[in-house]
Amino acid sequence: MIHVLFKTQKKEMKYTAWKRILIIGIGLFFFIILIPIILNFVVIIPSPIPEKYIIGSPKDWLSFWAVYIGSIGSLIMAGVAFVTIMQNRRMVVQNKKIIAQNEKQLNEIVRQWEEEHRPRINISIAIYRKALFIKIKNIGVGNATDIKMSFNKGFIEKLPKAKYKEMYENVEKRPFSIEPGGAKYILIGFCEDIQKEWENKNIILNIKGTYCSKYTINEIFDMEDFITQRFMEVKDALWEIADGLSCPNSNHYPIQQSLDIIAKHTS
Repeated sequence: MIHVLFKTQKKEMKYTAWKRILIIGIGLFFFIILIPIILNFVVIIPSPIPEKYIIGSPKDWLSFWAVYIGSIGSLIMAGVAFVTIMQNRRMVVQNKKIIAQNEKQLNEIVRQWEEEHRPRINISIAIYRKALFIKIKNIGVGNATDIKMSFNKGFIEKLPKAKYKEMYENVEKRPFSIEPGGAKYILIGFCEDIQKEWENKNIILNIKGTYCSKYTINEIFDMEDFITQRFMEVKDALWEIADGLSCPNSNHYPIQQSLDIIAKHTS
């Protein structure tokens, strides 16, 4: 659409320029044809001025008029050239404005397309089988790559069990990726332990990070909301946990640890 608009505007400007050139050309043509006729008429008509006051013969005056009119013609041509140059400058400025406007529209279209097709990391707190998890889900339509995350020290130091800290250290050290619609989970602890150790302690979870080398993460959770169960969401489908184990590699080590701990706790 932008290309067609620019092409149409360019055609209109080209048509206007050719129209001006044609009008100037026709005017010059008739001017050149009429000059000899006018000179002949001026030379042959009797002069109202007495001859004693006239310097030079008709032949001399004919030469004078030829030089004089030639000089005027040169001056007119210089004026036409100046006007043409100024018009060309204005056309160049106008073309630059049109190109800049088209580039701006094109950049906006590209930005909108990238915004619609970008990954979007959503972080929430989920519960499964009496265990509390941090849920990291890609709700966008693009792959979320090079995800780097960090957790505030106040939260890590207050984890119910020291062995959980290793999982968070692994997440902070190892960037990972999430496909569109995929999710990963990090164990916080079992609800019973958390309620005993965190109640009335004002535990704040602050997660910061980046992904795709340009998007940022900054989420804050007041864990008191989940300890008192006022805003708790119950997840009772095992596949939501299994989503985090689609590829058993080092990037999924924290969730594997999480399931091992759950298995030991429930056995």
